[in-house]
This record gives sequence, structure tokens and C-alpha cells, in this order.
Amino acid sequence: MTQPMPPIQQDPALLKAQQAHDDFDTQAQAIREDFNLSDLAIAEKLSTLWESSNKTIAAAYQDLQRRREARLDQLQAAVPIGPNLPDDLSPADRAVLMQAFRSALVEAREASTDDLRPMFDDAEMFDDDIVRRAVLTALVERSRLDVVRAWWADSNGVSDQLDELVSLQSGNGVWALKVSNAFAPIPKPAEVWDLPLRQAARDAAQAARR
Repeated sequence: MTQPMPPIQQDPALLKAQQAHDDFDTQAQAIREDFNLSDLAIAEKLSTLWESSNKTIAAAYQDLQRRREARLDQLQAAVPIGPNLPDDLSPADRAVLMQAFRSALVEAREASTDDLRPMFDDAEMFDDDIVRRAVLTALVERSRLDVVRAWWADSNGVSDQLDELVSLQSGNGVWALKVSNAFAPIPKPAEVWDLPLRQAARDAAQAARR
């Protein structure tokens, strides 16, 4: 199993994206303040910088998502929360298992926490993974991690993985806005919007001199 994901505010992908934004601002300012450059040259340099910076940000986001998905797959295999849908399932088998899980989850959601106990005990007795997952998923949805630990996680030595799984599934919490801003693409600079017009003017001037 891979290492746990770092806290989102310390994740290297987030830090890389934030740095790309900062570097763009610094370099764009330097380009705009370079009085040796023509307006066209400024626009061309800004266009190159803007495109490369956004590629860096997009690559950082893809890296974060790839690692999160891989870690979630591992955690979901270790902690029976949500449906168990192995990659090698046929579409038909996947649909059958998903429907069975949804039906069991509906029943679990409608039951009280006390009523979930016999459902869980029967699932454990008969090794019914679908019902086991439905019961534990319903408990997580109620924020009853204490019950999940008492009934299953502690005895199976996966309490830490349970906490990490719930954290990853719940999103970025108080860091959501900062994460969204970090991975947002840099807006297209005004000079880059005007670049085609400046290039056309240059081409027209060169043609007139011929």
C-alpha cells in the first residue's frame, strides 16, 4: 500500500500550482516592465509564459487526482465503505453488484443505528460483503465513525485508514477555496488577446515594405 496522502495544504501538487501562479505574476511583471521590448514582443512573451504556466498547473492537478484516486482505491479495498467494484468486472457484473449495493444501502439508511447492529452481525456471520459495506457506509454518512471503529475498524487494525478514507472522500474542507484558486487556470492576459491583431499589423507592415 502506498503512503498516506499528505495534508492538502502540504501536498506537493498544490504547492507546485501555487508556485506557478506566483512565478507567472513575477515574470509577467518583468516582461511588461522591459522597455527594450516592443508591444508585440511583450504580447508574444506573455503568451508563451501564460501557456506554459497553465500547463504546469494542469499537470499538478492531474498528479493530485491520480494519486488521490490510487490511494482511494487502496483504502476502499482495506476498509469496506462504498461498493466493491474490482476493475476486472464485466459491465454486466458491475451493474448487478452496484444495484445490489444500492438496495442494501437504502435499507441501511432507513434503519436506526440500533437496528443496524443485527444487520451487521448477520453480514459478518455469512460473510455478506455487500450488506457489510452498506451498513458501514450508512454509519459513515451519519458521522458515526465511533460505531464503525467499535464494530469493525479497531478489530481489523484499520482505524487510521478509515480516518484517511473519510477525509479524502469529504473533500478539502476549510482549504477548499485555496485549493480551487491554486488549480484554477491563469486568466488570459489582455496582451495575449490582442496578439493576433498585433501580429496581423506586423505582417501588413512587412508586406507594405516589399
